[in-house]
Amino acid sequence: ESKNILMSKINSSIPLFRVGIISDTHIKETPASCRKLKAALKLFAAEKVDMMINCGDISNVHNVPAYKLYRRIINEVFTADKPEEIFIHAYHDWTSVNEVDASFKAMQEALEIPHEMLDKKIFKGYTFLIIPQNIPMDVLEEKIASAVNENPGKPVFVIDHIPPFGIFHNAKLWGSKPRHEVLKKFPSVIQISGHIHGSLQDEANIWQGEYTAVNAGCLATWGGDFAATAPKSKKANEALIMEVFSDKVLFRRYSVLTKKEYTQTPCWSIPLPFDPATAPYAPARRYEVSEAPAFSSRAKLKLETVGKKFSFLKLRFPHAEPGVFKYRVLVEKQSSDGSFSTVTITELPGNFYKAQSAQKTPLKCLLTSAFFEKGKTYQLSVIPENFFGKTGAPLSTLWKAPAPAPAEVIFESMAPMEELPFFTELTDGVPVKREGGFYFHDTHNARLELPETIWEGIPEGTVLRFIADLHTIQEDTSERSWTLLLRNKDPQENACPRIHTPYGDLHCRYQTEFTPLPGRKYCLLVREGVPNKFRFEYIRIEKVTLSEKSKEL
Repeated sequence: ESKNILMSKINSSIPLFRVGIISDTHIKETPASCRKLKAALKLFAAEKVDMMINCGDISNVHNVPAYKLYRRIINEVFTADKPEEIFIHAYHDWTSVNEVDASFKAMQEALEIPHEMLDKKIFKGYTFLIIPQNIPMDVLEEKIASAVNENPGKPVFVIDHIPPFGIFHNAKLWGSKPRHEVLKKFPSVIQISGHIHGSLQDEANIWQGEYTAVNAGCLATWGGDFAATAPKSKKANEALIMEVFSDKVLFRRYSVLTKKEYTQTPCWSIPLPFDPATAPYAPARRYEVSEAPAFSSRAKLKLETVGKKFSFLKLRFPHAEPGVFKYRVLVEKQSSDGSFSTVTITELPGNFYKAQSAQKTPLKCLLTSAFFEKGKTYQLSVIPENFFGKTGAPLSTLWKAPAPAPAEVIFESMAPMEELPFFTELTDGVPVKREGGFYFHDTHNARLELPETIWEGIPEGTVLRFIADLHTIQEDTSERSWTLLLRNKDPQENACPRIHTPYGDLHCRYQTEFTPLPGRKYCLLVREGVPNKFRFEYIRIEKVTLSEKSKEL
């Protein structure tokens, strides 16, 4: 009996099989573009995985030479005993040819994919459903229902590119509501996705509700849904290794460059069978048990102007603990009666995604002088927020603004709702409806037309700053908020990353810097949110001199 108990303990510590998972590799046909992919495959070889999964957007655009290079790298790394393989067909793998079936067949041939675009793989008694991005939802439900009925008591792994809507930090913009409606009917499902370009060091990249979902991050760059700012993309070099046991599933997170597992936080462990009442990664449960991040009692918010004349205000502050996902920087202007009103809100990521040795380094935020008026007093606050939405006490200080550096204004509108037309759609369309001094925007895209003469005669390489004051009303935090984007209409090209508008009834100034391309004529898109009210209150475009571009940027 003692021997049987010992053997049972040994067997329970050894996984039935291990799966290496990556997503959004976005490779090209060059070996340099495959550097992190090759590092991930070497990690999987060193960890002796039994299966490898790529959750889609394998190439940057449909690229047969890139797929062939991917196969050559697999053959170089795995000279024998190749793992089982799954590849998900996603948008970037058919864009540029706009033919889904033919693009998969070409990808299948070049990559030597051992399955069909929509398929099922049974591996060591466990079912893996292979789901293409464009699957109809009735087909998805039918395939899952069949797999669940065939595997009572076991998890069914749904390998997809698109995550369910709203369950991860970037999934309000990039997630799918119909997928969530299907998946929540099947408690035994573990859905694994990509697409949203998050970080695996984000503790909210695993979610449990009526089912379980895990996002595999990416091997390209990651950004984040940060309000009122266009964050710089950060390089991503992370991979998952999933270990399947009879009584649990573990997800271990690795850097593919160091080949080391992230151990500063526990690996994700899903008990089997799934019980929604006790699921450890339910958002409400995690919020309840998590600790609000806090600054040290000695922490101070330090301010410093940048430039010979005030061009930027630099904020420095220490990190808060534990586990900060983002910091919200709030700028409020004091009125003559002593009250404060919001000028802008800027969010920036915490240090969680950095190497462990750099996670306790101080942070900084640069605010352009366009947010400030000479002689006015401002309250600046930094609010830490953990992965589950719990906020800590702010770090605040008062500051009186000096005269800002003079700017060369190339366009200004004090009354943009009267002076600038606002149309539905990316091109053509009809005027957006107005109600009580607000626009009511109930389509996916709308554009504010800017005078085309703005862009004439601008020297190549000029940096411009776009500034907009908006009043937005977006109270439903369960839905997407609007994003702002400067866009050239033909060809369709973005001048800057998306700027997310915060929730609430809010007056806020937004700004972004960009370099216009020759011949481009940009408009301002307001897009991707749900029907809501907003109004344009002020628009300005100005030149940014090279001397303003401090090394601090």
